[in-house]
Amino acid sequence: MAPPSYTRATTSSTSRATSTSSKSDDTTTQTSTPEKNRNKKNLKRPSKLTPQARQSINYHQNLHPIKPQNSSKPCPLATLPSELRVYIYTFYYLSRQQQQTSSSCPKPRKTPPILHLCRAMRIEAAYTYYTTTPFTFAVRNLDFGPVTRWMDSLSLEHRGLLSRNSKLTINAIPAIRHTFAYPPPEYLLDGYVVDHWKACQQFGNLYMAVHKKHFVMFCRLASWFLWCDKAGITWGYAFPMLFHSHLLAHKNMVREFLRRDIVGLTEPCVRKAWTKNGDKAGLVKREMLRWLDALNTYYVQLTGCDTDVGAGRQWRERMSAVKGAVESW
Repeated sequence: MAPPSYTRATTSSTSRATSTSSKSDDTTTQTSTPEKNRNKKNLKRPSKLTPQARQSINYHQNLHPIKPQNSSKPCPLATLPSELRVYIYTFYYLSRQQQQTSSSCPKPRKTPPILHLCRAMRIEAAYTYYTTTPFTFAVRNLDFGPVTRWMDSLSLEHRGLLSRNSKLTINAIPAIRHTFAYPPPEYLLDGYVVDHWKACQQFGNLYMAVHKKHFVMFCRLASWFLWCDKAGITWGYAFPMLFHSHLLAHKNMVREFLRRDIVGLTEPCVRKAWTKNGDKAGLVKREMLRWLDALNTYYVQLTGCDTDVGAGRQWRERMSAVKGAVESW
């Protein structure tokens, strides 16, 4: 008589039992392998290298030797240690003039020819070049686009070296001037309104701002400060005199720059922009105050013992008003 169906094993239980038995067999076979491997490791011949020899091998692995193009001719630079070659690169860069890239130039100046000779010299000389060379950029209408484009064109390694350079300077011309005396329709400052609207989208709608020029200036400064923080690069600021102007005209230009343009940071449109970007307000506030301090220090050094007490008092009142508005962000 056949057993009832409920006492017979199902297909799933049968396959489960088969898999567990195979796993037990595997574990029994694997238990013997670690002992064999352990015996093999014990038979490994110990290294005969001394600590000094091992340190020398590790040191030479990180070096990039200079390979002359013609091995039959002597190459004194290749025989020198890398420490002495770094001194030579430093002397070479110090004897050159500081690199200046103006916003009026279509392309920034090229890197020195020494960085294009070979890989070893590029690695050694790039550190000295990007960490010690004074870089100066002229900026018009607070447009930092040429500076960011130049730094974006650098490799990540060279851009990282700029964060160690303490000689980076922005020569911000203290004046906001229109490109055209009679600008075409839908044109603002130095570009079309559509282009400004795209650049200012993260801070608000340019078309809704009452004072569009002030809003564009604020967006350019804020974008520049955020970009520098992301790249980890700190810049110094100067406000040079134009070549065709004299001292008295330059003083008046700096005063008008504060009265007509910088005061725009206190406008309600700027306050609304920080309502939308409250998480970034602390960073930009710190950099904006540093930029205003640089402008204030420059004006005090420029005027010196100015006998025009009224102009000095107006400058202090307007500067304190702008700083108070920025500190409230």
